Order: sequence, then structure tokens, then C-alpha cells
Amino acid sequence: MRISKSVFLISFIFFLLSVEVNANVIRAAIDFGTAGPKLRIAEIDLENNKIVKLLHSQQFPVNFQTALARDKNNCITQEIMEEGLIAFKKAITVAHEYGVDGIVTVGASLFRIADNAQEFADYIQYHTNIHVHIIDQSTEALLAYQAAVGLIDADPKNVVVWDVGGGSTQFTGIDENGSLWMKNLNHGSGDFRDYVIENIQGHLKSDCLSPNPLSEQDCIKAVS
Repeated sequence: MRISKSVFLISFIFFLLSVEVNANVIRAAIDFGTAGPKLRIAEIDLENNKIVKLLHSQQFPVNFQTALARDKNNCITQEIMEEGLIAFKKAITVAHEYGVDGIVTVGASLFRIADNAQEFADYIQYHTNIHVHIIDQSTEALLAYQAAVGLIDADPKNVVVWDVGGGSTQFTGIDENGSLWMKNLNHGSGDFRDYVIENIQGHLKSDCLSPNPLSEQDCIKAVS
């Protein structure tokens, strides 16, 4: 069974915002990745560690991956930091419109590959008072698995989570002995986009933000 990445980090709030209550709460999680902040708002049953309902999902696009590829020092430039901060503040505004009682932000592949990632995380916190929790790839995979199991009614042994991000991919499941296994790849949807642009369409990725629209022949070559 395939579960999209759209809900994986919501489980992170179980670790960071848990309190001893028996009522459901509404909380927000922001996945700050190479494509920009992704906001997820959910009603959560803290007592049973379950996502009751996903209330809102929204992407605030910022092409960090292309910006990093263009920077010779592999750094997030001040211009892109400011663009990312604007997008992040928009996500926070939407979260407050839902009356959330907590917001957690997770920094995954973007904050693992940029050489000035901590500087950007500090910049976000300085301007919003929200801490960016930078996680490694194994933690990202684990959270994806926990979120999926918490969202669906299925035997965990029959679930394999495919977590695709802009800069990384994780597969997670349970083997026949009940042990958790992970397969982590340092490639994501952004790499696929760049491959289509350069190797199929014959353009420079530095000149194109997107391969769209794709022709029928582009699609056939991309999946072959």
C-alpha cells in the first residue's frame, strides 16, 4: 500500500506537543522541504495517538532545490531566504485561521543538503519564534511510517510507506520478524524533474523551473 508524504510529519507533534488530555486537539505541522513549506492541519486523538481527520493541506511553493543548484557555494541565498520566510509566514497565518493550539516545523532534505542550513533555520526562528526541527533521513522515514499507521486501519505488517520528497525518498515497512526496515535514497522528485528537463527535453535545468507541459513522448520516455 502506498501512502503519500502529505501527512508524514503530523506524527512528529506526538513527540513534541503531547499533553495528558483525553480530548481531541487541532494541530499544525509544516514540512519545510526543497519545494517550500507544506502545511498540514489535523484533528488528533492524543490518547490513542491517532490522526482523526486531516483538515487542511497546502503547499507554499519556493524552489529551493533549483536555487541551491545555481549557487556555487551550495547555500541558500538571502533572496531565497526572504522568499522562504514569506511563504512560511503565509502557512502560519492559515494555521491560525483553523485555531490550532500548536505548530511544529520539520526541516528535512533541504536542511541536510544546504551548507548554510542552520543559518536559515535560525533566520526563520528569529522572525517567527518557531523552531525548525532538523531531522535526519532515518527519522524522516520513521515518522512517515508512524503517520501512515496512525492514519489508516490496517495491519502494520501489510503496510509499506513510500515517502517521496523533493530531495530524498524513503521506503519503510516491517519484515516477517516484526523488525522495522528502511531503504533511504538521496534522490527525490526534484531530481526526476531535472532529469526530464535535461535528458529528455534537452534544456538546462538552470533555465527551467518546470518541465511542464509534458508531451506524450516526454511521459513515455520518463517512465521507461
